[in-house]
Amino acid sequence: MKNIGLSLSIAIFMASCTNGENAQANGGASTETQALADISPVDRKPFETTAIASFDEPWAMTFLPDGRMLVSEKAGKLQLVDAEGKKTEISGVPEVAYGGQGGFGDIVLAPDFATSNMVYLSWAEEGEDDTRGAVVGRAKLVLSGQNRR
Repeated sequence: MKNIGLSLSIAIFMASCTNGENAQANGGASTETQALADISPVDRKPFETTAIASFDEPWAMTFLPDGRMLVSEKAGKLQLVDAEGKKTEISGVPEVAYGGQGGFGDIVLAPDFATSNMVYLSWAEEGEDDTRGAVVGRAKLVLSGQNRR
């Protein structure tokens, strides 16, 4: 029993010595690590952000090949947004059952979007007996001309 206690004590002692040697060998690394640890996760920003537009309950976003964005709003709007933040509402989106967790959901470009202009959408729709259900559909996105739909 004494041998186990002695062995455990030696192991702990060796580990603490090893950690101290590693900390000294790394020099400033531990200081840098501590400095990063002292920064609140909220304040850590590995990149800069710039607000370009605001939305009513945005839910999903996808980028178009030309750099513009499609942003769905939970209440049932689909917005086309350019790099300067100009928003244009897309017409012809499905009627959504808005409330609770229900509403307009995701929007994803089809793999062949460059040639087909097809997008996949998800939303909640009214069902029978005061129920709602999730729906997934696809549509052709028309962005030419004045009537974007």
